[in-house]
Amino acid sequence: MSQKKYVNSKEKKLGFLYVSLLFLCLCSLSVHLLFKHQQHWLDMPDKTLVIKKMDRILEFREEQRKQSLVCDSIYQKIRRFQPGINASYEENDIKFLISDLRKQYNNNTWDNRHKAFAQVADLYEMWFIDKKKLWSVTQNTLTFKQNLQDCEIGLDQKLQEINNLKK
Repeated sequence: MSQKKYVNSKEKKLGFLYVSLLFLCLCSLSVHLLFKHQQHWLDMPDKTLVIKKMDRILEFREEQRKQSLVCDSIYQKIRRFQPGINASYEENDIKFLISDLRKQYNNNTWDNRHKAFAQVADLYEMWFIDKKKLWSVTQNTLTFKQNLQDCEIGLDQKLQEINNLKK
């Protein structure tokens, strides 16, 4: 035997009122949490992130100022470097400064701004190597020219000796 439960209109109205009030309370609580408190949660991290970013920018500028002095020093040393003079301490000093400049990027690979230090180090290293190679090639050319002149003089002497023997 099945019994049907009938709900009278008063109970329906109270149930609807109860569900509506519960819905309104949950909606207002959600809106309050999402819009009122969320702004405070978002404002604080943004401020701290901006402050941290500004601190990192200031640290980078300070590091850039320090490394610009090192770059100037490397530039002057390479410009004055003369490969013909046997001064291995100058060559070692230049290599050390270049590797120190490159190490600045290796210590801060997470920040792409520091990549400029590695690129400048590569540039100086290529310039240094090219300067040594150019000196070596120039010296070889001078040596070959001298050898060619000596050979031409020797050939002229031999030709004169042969001409003297024929007479």
